[in-house]
Amino acid sequence: PLDKLRTVDLVPYQGIADYGPVSVMVGHLDVPGLTNGVPATLSPAAYQLLRGEFAFTGPVVTDDLGAMKAITAQYSLPDEKNGGKSGNGGTSGD
Repeated sequence: PLDKLRTVDLVPYQGIADYGPVSVMVGHLDVPGLTNGVPATLSPAAYQLLRGEFAFTGPVVTDDLGAMKAITAQYSLPDEKNGGKSGNGGTSGD
């Protein structure tokens, strides 16, 4: 859940805007309290957390959308690649 992530996993991101040129890789996780059953890679709320709360302006990337089946088990890859569910979500290279 998001409240647990805030106390552990997200702590290093609190100062990410001051780290210099870095990128963030978003995973295909469902985060209760944030992504509402949608993988974080497709969730606008995940990108809003990075861009808004953490003031991160660098590139956001994701790994394989197809072969691992984390995305294609739920969504058609052509729909996602063309901005379907997430409306571009904010990852770099779309």
